[in-house]
Formats: sequence, structure tokens, C-alpha cells
Amino acid sequence: LFGWICMTSDNPRQVKRSVTFFSTAIKMDAKHLPSLAGRARHLASRNDYAGALADINQMIVSHPGYKPGLVAKANVMIAQGDWEEAVRTADRVLNSDPKSIEAMRVHLLNALTQSSAHNAASQVDELKRLILDTESQNHSLLCKVSMLVARIAGKQTALLRASMKLANRAIVLDSTNPAYPAELAFQERLSGNPKSALDTYSRSLQADESYVPALHGRIRCKIELGMLKEADEELEFMGEVTEEGDVGAAIDLGMLKALLAWRLHKDDKKTLKALDALVKTHAESLEGCEAGSAEFYIKYNPGFVMEVVDMLLNFVSPERLTSYDPPSQNLKRCKAMLQQLTHLVPGFLHAYERLAHCHYLCNEFQQALECVNKVEMLDGKSARCKILLARIYLANEAHKEAEDALAQALSLDFEIKTKPIYYVLKAKILEERGQTEQALELLKKAFALPGVRKTDAKKRKGSAVSSSSSSSSSETLSVSDRMSVFIDMAACLSKLNKLKEAQAIMDEARKTFHKAPGGTDHLTLAEGTLCLKRRDVKRALAVLKTIRASSELYMTAKVKMAEIYLNHRKQKHLYVGCYRELAQKHPTLHNRMLLGKAYMRIQEPEKAIETYEAARKAMPDQDSKLSRVIGSALAAMHDYTKACQYYETAVHAAPEDLKLAADLATLYRRLTDFDSATRVVMTSLQAYEGKSKAQTEDDLIAKVRLYRILADISRDAEDQEGLIASLQKARHLQKTILNSGRGAMTGERLREQTKVATELCYDLGNAHSSDLEASRQFYDLALQHDEGHKKSLITLAKISLAQGEVERCEQQCAQLLQVDPDNKEALSMLADIIFRKGELDSAAKCFQQLLQRCPTEFNALSRLIDLLRRGGEIDRVKPYIEAAKNTGSMASFDAGVYYCEGLFLSYTSEPHQALTAFNHARLDSKWGAKAIEQMIKIYLDPGHNGVFAKAAEAKGDDSMSHVGAAEKLIQQLSEMGGDPLKISVLQAYCLMATREKPSIERAVESLRRLLSGNDARAKDYVPAYVAIGNGYVLLNKLPKAKGYLKRLTRPNEATFQEFQDDYVEGWLLLVEIHIQNGKNDMAARLCQKCIQTDRSCNKAWERLGHIKEKETAYKDAAENYEWAWKYSKESSPAIGYKLAFNYLKADRLVDAIDVCNKVLEKYPGYPKIRKEVLNKARSGLRP
Repeated sequence: LFGWICMTSDNPRQVKRSVTFFSTAIKMDAKHLPSLAGRARHLASRNDYAGALADINQMIVSHPGYKPGLVAKANVMIAQGDWEEAVRTADRVLNSDPKSIEAMRVHLLNALTQSSAHNAASQVDELKRLILDTESQNHSLLCKVSMLVARIAGKQTALLRASMKLANRAIVLDSTNPAYPAELAFQERLSGNPKSALDTYSRSLQADESYVPALHGRIRCKIELGMLKEADEELEFMGEVTEEGDVGAAIDLGMLKALLAWRLHKDDKKTLKALDALVKTHAESLEGCEAGSAEFYIKYNPGFVMEVVDMLLNFVSPERLTSYDPPSQNLKRCKAMLQQLTHLVPGFLHAYERLAHCHYLCNEFQQALECVNKVEMLDGKSARCKILLARIYLANEAHKEAEDALAQALSLDFEIKTKPIYYVLKAKILEERGQTEQALELLKKAFALPGVRKTDAKKRKGSAVSSSSSSSSSETLSVSDRMSVFIDMAACLSKLNKLKEAQAIMDEARKTFHKAPGGTDHLTLAEGTLCLKRRDVKRALAVLKTIRASSELYMTAKVKMAEIYLNHRKQKHLYVGCYRELAQKHPTLHNRMLLGKAYMRIQEPEKAIETYEAARKAMPDQDSKLSRVIGSALAAMHDYTKACQYYETAVHAAPEDLKLAADLATLYRRLTDFDSATRVVMTSLQAYEGKSKAQTEDDLIAKVRLYRILADISRDAEDQEGLIASLQKARHLQKTILNSGRGAMTGERLREQTKVATELCYDLGNAHSSDLEASRQFYDLALQHDEGHKKSLITLAKISLAQGEVERCEQQCAQLLQVDPDNKEALSMLADIIFRKGELDSAAKCFQQLLQRCPTEFNALSRLIDLLRRGGEIDRVKPYIEAAKNTGSMASFDAGVYYCEGLFLSYTSEPHQALTAFNHARLDSKWGAKAIEQMIKIYLDPGHNGVFAKAAEAKGDDSMSHVGAAEKLIQQLSEMGGDPLKISVLQAYCLMATREKPSIERAVESLRRLLSGNDARAKDYVPAYVAIGNGYVLLNKLPKAKGYLKRLTRPNEATFQEFQDDYVEGWLLLVEIHIQNGKNDMAARLCQKCIQTDRSCNKAWERLGHIKEKETAYKDAAENYEWAWKYSKESSPAIGYKLAFNYLKADRLVDAIDVCNKVLEKYPGYPKIRKEVLNKARSGLRP
């Protein structure tokens, strides 16, 4: 209760104390509704939206039926610029209470700030009906809604009509309240009827003759009706009787003073002073107001803000700034006010027009374009914006776009053709195209228009009452634009070699503008530029030297001279001399910094540091900024010790300077001094938090940078918890930056901050790599900020592919390839997806195309080897391996090359050479684990004959040496973090390879436990089923083996691509079992299935030949054995014997002899083949 008393107090100190009482109450009861509501409102009024949302969410969770909590959340969402979420929150209220006026007011606010006037007017009528249905006598509520609509409506007639209906209804319900007719009069004035408003204000004063808003309103109407002296007299009296503390009255009074100072007294200084006080009072009036609420918008009064901006723009130079001139205070203030206005009211058309003009004056063309685009989205019929668009395009040398913009302006308003600016811009476009004569004709037309050669006597501009008063600055011709007519004409005449006429034009220009502020200097600068265009460098320098140091264009002239010296004459000393002279005559910080940068540009950092040091001594208040610059210069000189000392001194003097701390911490990190970097960051953050001041956007950006530095340090130190914690803090702050700056931040700054948010989400995704779901969520968040973020897309595609979500992976790869058509990883994954779909030929072509672009893409090469092996075309791989080796001097030593070569050799029945190649890749971080797995498979099956290899093929005690080698490799694989399931299966194979019954039984038992355990992945782990089938076959328990292996006859689509080789091995075991059981048909079908999956499976071909041989179909058997012999690379004597034997039976005696000779050449002592096949074949050939 005490907290609420303090918060509703008029004393700011008491308001500030309220949060302490609320927090104390919440500590006692975390669900205490009044305290949560009070603290949330206080935090929202201090722009701490994150804290306010936390309390509001706690309210909603603890008290689900508390509708004001949802309304408060909607208000905070509005304050953050998240209108969609605000509307969704209001809809939650309306779903449970369709007659909720507060929720409907949120919808009204959304319509007023973002929709068309027609839609907003219908929302007003709907809310009016709701109020009359539920609270028909609530005249106060009707008036508040009317005020809300009128303050945001500006001068939109449809909305003002709707709001005046509400005000009239309030008057009918309570005719004694002077506020209601006063509000109606205010709206009548807004609608352009000050005379009627004056009468209505009189009605209000009849109810209360001392009602201040009505008295102020009456004075305002008299000002607009031209009764300035009478208004001034009344204002003087009002200034004496106005009560102190009435902020609303003070704002009205301030506006009246500014208007009279401008229109009656014609006193610019007095007008600006009144506007300054007015802006300050208006900002103070919003303190403590619940952000995003209807009351906030009534107090903020967007229409009033627009009036103030219009008046301030009268004091802003219409000329575009040079790249070296800082914007004036008034221009900066206008920009800030307009950015806030467009943030709070995203649909305010005229605010975007003014903001675009301000950005143009500041040379912020991208931001100006964005504002113009916003205007076109809201209203595509603004000719003024098209003219401004043309000027922006011309400034950026986009002549075609400028011409299109001018054509569009003309189509929207034919009166544009009567304005000189149209001809000026059109002529500039033609001149750039080389159409000088046509440009000159247009300029002559502009020259003949009124107001160009002579300035007509003009009345002083009226107040900002008219919405067009300041916007006219963008469509009428300023002194600068008039000069440009003369200058452009002179330039065209010079190009056409009409030098006398050109000189006459320049002489007339000097006479015309000699009294204009800086007129002569502007012309001199233009003449220098024209000389430079004619490549008359000497004349250009002579002309520019005539501009005196007292001129406002002196800096521009000196900078232009400096560029001439550096770029045209290559005289570095004169280049620096220009900046030195600037710094001597005008020793501002800006000029001293320019001199330092000039020294750095010509590679003289020592002199740059001397310049910065001198500036530091002369300007101790700029010590922090200059220390950063000096430290950066020293770091550029690689004098890191001195740079650190400078930074340390500066940080010690200003520990709360976050940017300075970030620079020093970054330098320490580059020097791998992580402790010092962490110390600097933490000290700076603590010092900053200890200072009780509101956080600016720049402060938040600097804090994000510091937390990112901490994250980098944690990553370097392999501190995963610290990494995630720092990134989370940085992301939370970055979210606040984007939410609070949405609408207010534009252009490059917005893009930079969005990029930071994207990178933070991506880094968090990487940090959560052990948790794929969490990782995927962060990558998705990164794509919400930047839908074309390459790193997030490729990582998400990899996750999708790993989890078997092929279609999703394909979509992500396609999205990435739209952004980066040559992305190797995306192309590789797309090929892999095609392969997974079973389209082997298409996949192979895709991999081949990728390898032609990048021969060292070893992932693609290994996949291509696998594909061609399955297609029975493994020999086609060799050229790609050779191409990879020949890419560079070190390419042949790359672990990827060794792995791919080992893979090729193992598939071509060269196990010993394959082991050598894999051994070279064994210790590599990327390819090592894969190489070890392949080595283990070779050691456990050295003859490639499977577990049915006959014991007679073993060679004494040495036959177990390969098992010991495999065990060592399995241990190494485990230490490298290999897959535990895979390691368990390989260990079981090691036990089976001993051929000892107890060891085989142990292996089978371990596999049985694995398959029956709680691990869901293990239950469907195909290699384990194949291994246990092998074990039972070795134990001669064929029914049990068959029971496990039968599960593989119908492959699981989710696992088939990953475990194709294991499926084939399992099917081959079943083939042996079926053959032993006399089920040759079933065995033959399984062999065909193996061949369809892997055409180079010589074991399947061999068993098919065996089946045909048993059926005495020797010709068919020989054909199958031929394939088996081919795919074994003619290295298996057993297959060679069978092929030769069936050739003999099929009367293919010559072929039988050839095969026998090949077998005996490699294996001279191979039994039976000479006696049973070779000799008989030779005997058959003898006559």
C-alpha cells in the first residue's frame, strides 16, 4: 500500500522509493498481486520493459483470471514496438470477456497507429457502441477515448469526425463539465475550423470561466485567425495566473509563447528558447506514465510532437551537410523526436516524410530511403516523397532510379512541373548521361521561373500549424537549390565551350547571392569543383585558396584541397598541411582528430599519436575518447605494451566507460592474457552498474560487446558454462536493444544490431551442440533475425540430415543455395539426400559436379566412392583421387586424401595398402575416427571372407595378431569419443574373432543385454543384430541367429541409408542359413536384394553361383561367379576355383584355363585347381 502511495505522489523521490516497498512485499510473498502490479508499472515507466514483463508474467501465472495483468502486458508490448504480440494478448482477454473495454482500446490503438483512417474510424465506432452498451453513462470514458483518437489522428478528417462524436456524446451526458466542450473545441481546431472552435471554447468557459485549457485554446484559435496582438495580450495575462505544477497547462503555454515569438515578434532566438523549454517540459510530463497505455499516448500527443518538429525544422539549414560537418543541434533534435514518434506511431505518414528529409540532410541516404519506402507503403501518392527520392538517388549517382522517381512525382502531381526543383533534378540526370544540350534547355526553363533569378518578397512562414509548412522545404527551391541552377548552367555552358556565357552566368550568380549567407563562398567552392572536373588542378587549388578561414565553408574547402594534393599531385606533406592548418586555426576536437587520421592515412602513426596526445592535454574532458584513439594507434604500430598502459590509465580514470573497457579487453585477449581481459570486463561492468543512470542504447550495445568478449575468453579457455552464461546475457541485452529500438533504429545501425543478434543466436546454438533440440531452437532464432544466415542454415541442414529429416534438410539446403549458389556443403548435402532417396545415378552426378568445382571436398569424394562401389563402378573413382592429390603441394598429405584412398583400396580388395593409407589419417581430428573404424573392420575380417571363413585358412598362432591390433584401435576410438554402441559391437566382434566358444558366448551375451536394455537407440541398432546373428552362427545355433536376423528382412527406412552395409551383411548370413536348410529360393531372393543394394557385393554373386551350381545350371552359375570374380578384383582363389570349375562344366575350356592360370599365378600352391580343373580343361582341348 505504501508503495502505491509513493508511486502516485507528485514527488519524484517518493515515486523512486516506491519500487523498494514493492520489492520488499514481493520478497515476503512472491505472488502478491498489488505489489507485482505496482512494480511492473514502475519499471515500465522507467523503460525497464524486461523487468516489467517478468513481474507481469508472474502475475498472469499466479492469477490466471486477472485480466488487468494481460492488459498491462499488452501495453508493455506496445511500448517495445511489438504490436502483433500486443494484439494477441488483447485477444486473450477478449476470448474470455468479449466486452472488455481495455482490450478493445488496445485494438483501437493498433488501428490508430498502423491502419488506414477508415479502419481506425470503424474501430472507434465499435468501441463507442461497446461503451454505450456496457457503461452508457460513463461520460469520462467517452471523453478519454475521444482524446486518444484526436491526439493520434493528426488532421485525418474521418478520424476527427469519429472522435468528435464521442466528445459530443460526453457533453450530452454531462453538460456542466468544462473539459468536454474544451476537448470538442480542440478537435474542431485540428479539423481546420478555428472560428467554430473559438465559439465552443466560449461554451466551456461559460461552465467554468477560469478553466485554463479553454483559455489557452481560445488564445490558440486567435493566433490561427491572425488576431496576434489580442492573443499576445491574453497570453501575458495567462502567464501571470497559470498555476505552478500544472504540466499540461505549462505545455500549452509554452507552445503559445513559441508561436507568438515566431509569428508576431519574429524573434528567432526567443522562439528557439521557448521550443527548448517546451520539449523539456513535454519529456518530463511522460515520466511515471505507464508506457504503451492510452493515458501515455494522450500525454505524448503525437500531433503536438509533429507541430514542434515542424517549427524546429524552420531553423534547420535546407542544404545537405558535407561529409565533414556535424549535424546541428536542431537537426539532431528533430531526428530524435521523429524516430521516437515513428516508433510509437508506426503509421504516422507525415512523420516519416520529415524523418526522410532529415536523413537526407545528414547524408544518411539508406535511412532516408527506408523512410520513403515506409511512406509509400502507407500512401503511394506522395509527390513530395518522390522528389526527395530523386534527390537521394542523384546523391548516390543512381540516375536511372532518380529519373523514374521524377516521372512518378509528375504522374502524381502535375504541378511539380511548375517548380524549379523538377528541372534542376532532371537536368542533372541528363548532364550525367552526356546530354548536355538537353540539360541546358531544361535549366533555361528553370532559370525563367519566378523566384530563381530574383527572390520575391515573401511573407514570413507561418507557424507549424499547417502540416505542409515545413514539408514545403523539400519541394520549394532553397538558396542552395537556386544557386545550383546557376552553377549547373555554367557547368553545361563550359562543357559546350560557351565560356563567355558561362562566365556571365557566374557573374550574375555572384551579384544575386552576394548578400546570401555564404553565397560567394558557395559559388567559389562550386567553381573549384568545376575546375577539377575540367582537370585544371592548378586553377582549382587557386580558387579554393580564396575561401577565408572565417567562412563556414573553410573546412570543406581545405578538405577538398587536401584530397587534390593527395590524389592528384601525390604531395603527402601538403595533404597533411591542409589538416594541420585546419587544426591550428580551429583547434576543435573534430579537426584534431582529422589531422591524426590524415597522419595514419599516409602511414605516419608516430605523428598521429603526437597529435592525439596534444589534443588530450588541451582537452582533458575528452580524455576517454582520445585514449581509445591513441591506444588503437599504438596497437596499429604493434607497441602493445604502451597501448595497454594507455588503455589502463584511461579505464582507471573512467571505469564505467564500457567502450574503452571493451577495447582494452579485446587487446588483452589478442595477447592471450585472458585473466587481465576478464578483470577489465568485470570491473567495468561493476563500475557501470554502480552508477545510477538510465541505460542508453549505446550503453547496452557496449555491454553486449563486453559479454561477447567474455564469451570469447570462455571459449578459448574451454569453459562451456561460462561461454553459455555470457552469451545468454549478451542475447538478453541485444533483445532489449532491438525491442526498444524497433522503429527508432533505422538503416545501417539496425542492420548492425540485427547482425549481432543473429551471431549471438548462432553462437548459442554452437554452445548447445550436445543438446540438438536446444541447438536447433537457437539456430531458428538466428534465422528469424536473418533468414539468409549461411552458417545457421548449413548447421540446421546438418542436424536435420543427422536426424533423418531429409525433406527439411533439402528445404534448408535449397534456401541456402538461393543465398549462396556455390555453397559446397549445401551441394554436398543435396547430393547426399538424393543418394538417401535411392537415386544413385543422380547423386553420383551431383557429387561429380561438386568435385569438379572443388577436388579437395573429401566428404563428397568419400560419398562418391561409396556410391560408385554400390553401383559396381568403383574404378571410376581413381581420377578424382588423383585430382585431389594434384590440387596443391600439400594436398597429397591431407588426411582426407589418405582416408579416401584407403576407402578405395579396401573396396578393391587391397587390405594391406588400405591399412597403410588409413594409418596416415588415423590421428587426424576430422578423419581419424572414420579411418580407425575402417582399420578395425579390415583387421577383424582380413580375408574379406566373413565369419564363415574356414578354420583351415588360419595360419597358426599368428592368426590372432589381427585381433590384438583391432583391440588397440578400439581403445583408441573410445578415447577419441567414438559412438558407445558402435564400440560395444566392435568389441563383441573382437571376442568372436578368437573363435573360442567362451569368448563367443560372452560376446553374444553382451549383445543380448545391449539389445534388451533401456537405450531406445540400441533396440533398433542394426549392427548389433548382425553381430549377434554372427555369434549364434559361430555357436551353431542357427534358429536363434535366424530369429534375430529376420528383423532385418524389412528394412527401417529411417535407418536403412545409414546401415546399408550392415543390412547386406545380415542378409548374407540369412542366405547361408537358408542354404544350409535347403531353402535355395529364399536364399536367391535375398542375394538379389543384396545386389540391388550393393552391386559390387561379390559374396552375394558367389552365393547365387553356388545355388545355381547345386541346381547343375553351370552356365548360369558361371555367369554369377564371373561377377563375383570381377568384384573381388580376381583376388579370391576360392571364387577363381569355382568359376574355373563351372566354366569346365559349361564346356568353356579356354576360359577355365585362363582363370586357373590367374589363380595359380597368385597362389601357386592352391589345392585341387591344377588337378581337378586345369589338367582336365587342357585334356578336353586336345584332339
